[in-house]
Amino acid sequence: PLQNYVPHPPETAVQARIAAIYNGVTYAGQNQVVTINRGSLDGLDIGSVLQLYHHGRTVSDPTGKRTMLGMRAEQIKLPDEQYGALFIFRVFKNISYGLIMQVTEPVQVGDVARSPE
Repeated sequence: PLQNYVPHPPETAVQARIAAIYNGVTYAGQNQVVTINRGSLDGLDIGSVLQLYHHGRTVSDPTGKRTMLGMRAEQIKLPDEQYGALFIFRVFKNISYGLIMQVTEPVQVGDVARSPE
């Protein structure tokens, strides 16, 4: 049957992670296929578009107080960094396959894919 792939944001807010990269490589780029850990039960359907983000690191607060040993006590989480877009083309109950449309950095397993802002 003929499928109509019209790009659109998901109907509900979606927060997913890249679970795998097709062919088992470490990094993926534009026009490669990835698997995410969300599916139709989470509000995704064919044509959904998600933004890709690198997960923000947790670092010591450079302005925070120091402990008795001189170490920084407080940890802060840096914000996630957006770097691309993902087009969902195949959806199952709990997983989906997406095509990486455009990126400025390599995609890695564990990166965040979420609804456009």
